[in-house]
Amino acid sequence: MAASRHTQEPGIPPLEWAAAAVGLILVCGALGVLLSLGLTRGDVPAQVSVRADSVTALGDGYVVTIRAVNIGDVTAADVTVEGELRRGSDIAETSTMSFKYLAPHSERRGGLFFEKDPRRYELILRPKGYELP
Repeated sequence: MAASRHTQEPGIPPLEWAAAAVGLILVCGALGVLLSLGLTRGDVPAQVSVRADSVTALGDGYVVTIRAVNIGDVTAADVTVEGELRRGSDIAETSTMSFKYLAPHSERRGGLFFEKDPRRYELILRPKGYELP
């Protein structure tokens, strides 16, 4: 009679179980976050506000570094921002720029170029419009 050979396969190492558990936790967490965002996000339109951070002199003009913030629940694309330099009711200079993309509850930075020194005028910044992507 032939002797039967029994080979015992090695078990799954504990490190492999630990890696699988960490992967499962990460996947479940990501799914939970996506589900939560999907259920709690409202339909509040993009609400964009703009403020100046700094003014820097360049060789032939000035740049005003600006920050645009979207506190709405909707993404805004091609957000147009206008900056005016005013003295009283007189507009000394106007500059415009656009942000390609402004996600919900996020902010972006950009710059407006002026020939005149914005620190010598009242700087009015305002969002002019956006497009739904």
